[in-house]
Amino acid sequence: MAVKLYLYDWQDNMERQAGYAAEYCADYSFWAKHCARTNPDTRAEAIANANQVGPAIDKIGRQDMSISHLIFLTHGAPGYVHFPGGGFNHKNIGMLHTVCEEYLIYGAQVEFWGCNVGEGTAGATFLQAVGASVLKHGGGTIFCSDSVTFSFPYAGQRFPVWTNIVRANVLPGGATTVQQ
Repeated sequence: MAVKLYLYDWQDNMERQAGYAAEYCADYSFWAKHCARTNPDTRAEAIANANQVGPAIDKIGRQDMSISHLIFLTHGAPGYVHFPGGGFNHKNIGMLHTVCEEYLIYGAQVEFWGCNVGEGTAGATFLQAVGASVLKHGGGTIFCSDSVTFSFPYAGQRFPVWTNIVRANVLPGGATTVQQ
């Protein structure tokens, strides 16, 4: 079974974590800050820095065999996915190539729901790098925001009306077309 893997910033405040959990958790308790049971086709991992992402993908891939969606619920900036101990930009996202080649299905979807990740030239450069590494083997689609995002407890990730969802289509081999 292919699963959706949610990777989230473990240091975010309780309200943001409740918003994240609305995306993947079947029984999140706001007061206990606890998710005892994820939805059947989802997995979630708390991440402190970019170096923990590859091992998290490997862990879930070994357990579930394949991953259809790789979803980052973090803070962000143009061309940057933030984790407290260091995040991803176009220069280091390639560290995920091997593990993603192993476990992401052909035509996988990668989503970055931190503020402004897809904004401007920095956003486009980052998405090109994601396509050339994370989705190189089987192609797929990348989605992210060019504006602020916010997590609303029990309602999940939300976007202001002025937000554009940036999409990048990736062909097998890594050729990436960004639509900003």
